[in-house]
Amino acid sequence: VSLHTKVQGTELSKLLGDFMPEFDYQEQLGSLAGAFTLADKGDEWQLTGLKLAAGNESTPLQLSLKGEISDLGGLPKANLLGQADFRDTALLQALTGLPLSPIEAKLQLSTSPYGVHGVINTEIGQTLLNLNTVVAFQGDSINSLQLILDTPHLYLQNLFNVQHSLVPVQTPAGQAPPKGPLEQLRESPPGFPIDVAVRIGGISGDNSHIDSLAVRVTGIDHRYTLENFSAVYDNALAEMRGLIDLKAEPAVFSLAGSATALPLSAILTDVGVNTNVSGALTVLAGISAIGDSPAQLVANLDGSIAIALENAVIEGAAYDLLATDLLAWIYSGALTETSTYLDCTMAKFQLREGVATTDSLYIESAKMVATGKAEFDLVK
Repeated sequence: VSLHTKVQGTELSKLLGDFMPEFDYQEQLGSLAGAFTLADKGDEWQLTGLKLAAGNESTPLQLSLKGEISDLGGLPKANLLGQADFRDTALLQALTGLPLSPIEAKLQLSTSPYGVHGVINTEIGQTLLNLNTVVAFQGDSINSLQLILDTPHLYLQNLFNVQHSLVPVQTPAGQAPPKGPLEQLRESPPGFPIDVAVRIGGISGDNSHIDSLAVRVTGIDHRYTLENFSAVYDNALAEMRGLIDLKAEPAVFSLAGSATALPLSAILTDVGVNTNVSGALTVLAGISAIGDSPAQLVANLDGSIAIALENAVIEGAAYDLLATDLLAWIYSGALTETSTYLDCTMAKFQLREGVATTDSLYIESAKMVATGKAEFDLVK
């Protein structure tokens, strides 16, 4: 049995209108053309010569799919190749909630009774994203999921379409607010082991520049392990490990991390903070928290954070005047200097129920040594 058909855009709108009622499929796709051959091979049905195409160079959306599927009556064995060209940024924002730039994507999909292997290669501006997914079957159920996302370089300035902005969705009056990520994950947890990894060769944006980023999360039954979080920033290294238990109510988080020789001024500039302080920042931290919301997590934050800032420079020459004689400070030539140089600044904070305290503040320069205490109430 062979079939060749063409469906006009008005009919597509009727067929797909329930999926997204406000979307005009006729305007986006024009028409859908397809052909395939369906054959009875005795013990199985086969679908070969599959070709589907929608849209063209003049439409905002272009789709194509080709390949073959065998054993339609049992567990399908398929080899499919697909391609999508999303030129309509308004459609992308409606589908993803993000103001993405136009996307070109290619899909390779193969299935067997033992699992599914899918590879998606996506081009967004100058950014190339590769997604490799393996879903393993055991009988009629999923046995495991492995997902790897990698890119040689992530260009933030080309990833998003600046003509659209992220606008928070307002909850209509009388309607319950949307559920948070933790609630959604609790309601539909994967009942099989997962292994998710992200590998990024570099990240650059208007301010940001990260040399590399690697993340890996594994887990099952609401309990997850952050196996690896490693970022290289301007030759500085930041690493983190941890556990997340969503089976507990409320959820439990436990994280340990360190960062060595982070360029403080560059990091603050990247996050949009104007500062007159520079230096090499080192951090060693171990924290735990319990809660299902950011407010609960902060209120139950425990642990310790130790910091050290080396070779710091502060704009302005009078910061070390506190510990010196005025005349000695003037005669030393400090009056003509434009900056204060701090050899070392250190502190270790203890966290108890969202309050950070330290009695080991230490600051040293060529002209002074200062010690002190501090308290930060993160809850308030």
